[in-house]
Amino acid sequence: MFDKAFFNRAEGGAGFGRNGDCAILDQVWQNEYPALFAYLAQDTVDGEKRALASLRLSVDVGQATAVLTDRQYGRIAFYAASSISGALTGLNAALDKGALDWRVDKFAEPAASVQSPRRQRRK
Repeated sequence: MFDKAFFNRAEGGAGFGRNGDCAILDQVWQNEYPALFAYLAQDTVDGEKRALASLRLSVDVGQATAVLTDRQYGRIAFYAASSISGALTGLNAALDKGALDWRVDKFAEPAASVQSPRRQRRK
């Protein structure tokens, strides 16, 4: 599940960037899709490394699909819309609300230290 406290720590910008908790710095993406950007780029949580997520986009006639792969937990989520910006905006909003329909990623390689999202420390 989406951990708002985890992402809220990054909103002020302090510590963001390669010397902080984030693997890449992109102000445009950070402003436009804050939840998605943090999920993709933040590689350190509470001082511990996490596997970075990946994002794929595909376009078919009249539909764009964003596919978010969570390598840390071996799961995948899809969001489809009538445009690329709609798919990214919708994915960002669903991620922010904790409303993504996560599914097991059948093609995920097992990670050595992956912990189930249900067993994460609660704060």
